[in-house]
Amino acid sequence: MFPFRHLLLTQQRRLLWMVALVTALPVFAADLQPLAVRVMRLDGSQQSVESFAMSSERREFKLGSQAMALDDVRRVTFTRRVGASKTPPDASERRVEVRLRDGSTLMADDVVVTQDVCRFTVAGLGEQQFELDHLTALRFAPITTELPKWHAELAQTERQQDRLFMAAMETVSAIDGFLEELKNGTVRLEWMKESRKMPLDRLRAVIFATTGATELKPERFAVHLWGGSRLSALSIATDAVAGPTNEGIVSIQTRVGVVIQVPLSGIEWIECRSPRVLYLSERKPESATVQSIIALPRRWRADRSVSGLELQVGAERYERGLGTPAGTRLTYRVPIDAESVVAIVALESQTAVVGDCTCVVRVDGREACREKLHADARSKMLRVDCRNGQLVELVVEPGANFDLAASVNWCDASFVLAPH
Repeated sequence: MFPFRHLLLTQQRRLLWMVALVTALPVFAADLQPLAVRVMRLDGSQQSVESFAMSSERREFKLGSQAMALDDVRRVTFTRRVGASKTPPDASERRVEVRLRDGSTLMADDVVVTQDVCRFTVAGLGEQQFELDHLTALRFAPITTELPKWHAELAQTERQQDRLFMAAMETVSAIDGFLEELKNGTVRLEWMKESRKMPLDRLRAVIFATTGATELKPERFAVHLWGGSRLSALSIATDAVAGPTNEGIVSIQTRVGVVIQVPLSGIEWIECRSPRVLYLSERKPESATVQSIIALPRRWRADRSVSGLELQVGAERYERGLGTPAGTRLTYRVPIDAESVVAIVALESQTAVVGDCTCVVRVDGREACREKLHADARSKMLRVDCRNGQLVELVVEPGANFDLAASVNWCDASFVLAPH
């Protein structure tokens, strides 16, 4: 047993961890085909580039010889061209989801816990090492299995003991104790002041003890890696990199100050949190109604589709936005200095086979935009001027199939503020 675990987090250990992290070079970069790089500006316009460089220290993004302010960039996407000889590992193939206290999530293999240290391997990054004090949770495959009170437990900011989710027959139970060791297919834990061992395959998840919410600076970038990992970052820097190649290392400083070197070939997309963007999903609407015609009542969702899935347009996924069933009306007050409201709209893929509907945007009751969405149509970019407006209303009108199975994803729905 390790009695210092019972003393929980100390500031000294946090500081030590912030300056110590070893990362490996890419393990699959050499097998990947060339990348195509696409940049999305705040207004939703997109541009493919042959070379780019970015420095969050200088707040600058370069597209070839053209420089632009990093606060004007919404998203950078890296896609592999047809004919790739090898694809990165899928998230479902990774064995353990490792959650860090800064909001980062790493999909890992070969997890070992000894002496309050967690070691594991991440595809494309190699071996990683973290103190348990800096982990929020470990969740073991199958990741998609719903655990009782999982999300409620994660939301707690104070916990005197670890919460372990253990499987027994067809049920999963949560117990309080301390995880002491995890290796060689065995879990050793302290429960009721006694040390016990059990097979690893009985452990579904563990949420670690904490003394309170960690003070962190706001997220500036969300870096999504191939394979399902996500890094919550304060800064990103890379030298000029030719887009159609796999060359280049991106230096990412996480929100706890750790710098991780990530190969360009390991990044799927980067979300830039510009101070000029106010996401609708983070704002409370002035009014919200959903009027059903034939379908059973369904509610609209923030940052998820109506079905509770990730917001998605084709193969691209989005962290922020709205999921709305047909018959939805959402009204938002226009912020001071807002220039426009922007969103990428598409039928939810789960319902697109039979769905059809119309997206309408009104400013102070005046219709400013109307787009018809069909099952066989591509997504539409909505960009509406809302300067001098007071209220913006988003409406999803039922189509020929009424509201049967029709729902719309408003991906990256946001107000864009004027530059200062």
